Amino acid sequence: MKLREQALLKVELPTRPAIQRFPWKTNIVTTVFWVGEQAGANNPVSNYRSSWDANWTGNYGGLDNPDSSTRRNCIPVAFIPRQNPFYCALPYNDVMHGQFKPEAPLVIPWFKQAYTGPGQSVCKDRWVAIRKENRTCYAQWEDCGPFRTDHFQYVFQNERLLPQSAITSDSNRRTRPIGNLSRRGMCLRVPGGATAKTTISSSRGGKPSSGKPSST
Repeated sequence: MKLREQALLKVELPTRPAIQRFPWKTNIVTTVFWVGEQAGANNPVSNYRSSWDANWTGNYGGLDNPDSSTRRNCIPVAFIPRQNPFYCALPYNDVMHGQFKPEAPLVIPWFKQAYTGPGQSVCKDRWVAIRKENRTCYAQWEDCGPFRTDHFQYVFQNERLLPQSAITSDSNRRTRPIGNLSRRGMCLRVPGGATAKTTISSSRGGKPSSGKPSST
């Protein structure tokens, strides 16, 4: 019995992984987009594919039509999405021509922990918290933009945007915590983080460890 007690004392109890917290990006403006969106006057690039998925529309399951008549409880009526219907885009892509950009290992805080192989994005599927006033929702980083995909200084660091680059992210219509997210006053946290009452882990896939996306 004594030997057993001594052995138990030597057992190292597993520790919970630390939750990474990142600062809020405040007073930002966002555009609205959806999977399968056609190119148009206000959208020069179609969204049939994403920066990381050449067959995004097919892999998602179809056109993610934002019209309320085609949806029920935020989900398309015509099909069941094969991917998370809460998604967003940020103006940085860590991969170019199948290889990591030179700065990616240096500027992405979780690069080493998330690395799975050459050219396999460590940004795709990260959770992002979006807040307006006292309401917060969550989306996964599934595309890059709008307009540029090289702005790591904004996404991961503290650089502020020039007036002509005020649009800092894309979000689909279901990631509206309240009102219209295309107005100023919205806050963004990359790639996840915490509010005073809700914490999500800085991890890929799955769902936040506390809370869930809200469409209200």
